[in-house]
Amino acid sequence: MKSQDIDYLNTAKLVDYELQLTFIEKDMTSAPDSDIPVYKFRMIHVATSEWMGEINLRAGFTENIEQYRGNIGFTVFESYRGHYFSARSCLLLKPFINFLGMSKIWLTCNIDNIASKKNIKRIGATYVGTTRVGEDSFYAEFYPSSARVKFRYEWDLQ
Repeated sequence: MKSQDIDYLNTAKLVDYELQLTFIEKDMTSAPDSDIPVYKFRMIHVATSEWMGEINLRAGFTENIEQYRGNIGFTVFESYRGHYFSARSCLLLKPFINFLGMSKIWLTCNIDNIASKKNIKRIGATYVGTTRVGEDSFYAEFYPSSARVKFRYEWDLQ
């Protein structure tokens, strides 16, 4: 029997005028958050059906997700950048996030990732600080040294 979340995704219209999110799969997040479900989507161009990028939602909270990883991860393929597809994808996911009962989301980005920072601000997330994965942190093995300083944002969905 399908769960309600999959039923929702199979009937939801996650689309704006040119961007559609196509549900790929529900899986479990990779370590160290392997007890958290992750929903994976493709960003598809409505008119051409071209695959433009991906977005995923980690639907739960751990210290790592709240401090370093964030609930949402996205990538937009280089030739499609500059159209705010990651921000628009986040906004398209908002009803599903609410359906899951999540009232806030944590977003993070590396401090040198200006595009992600702009897109995170574009959706109305609030900057809450900069965090660092310390060398002696349990999480250090999961982040290369170049990705251990993160901007943290809270997105209030209420």
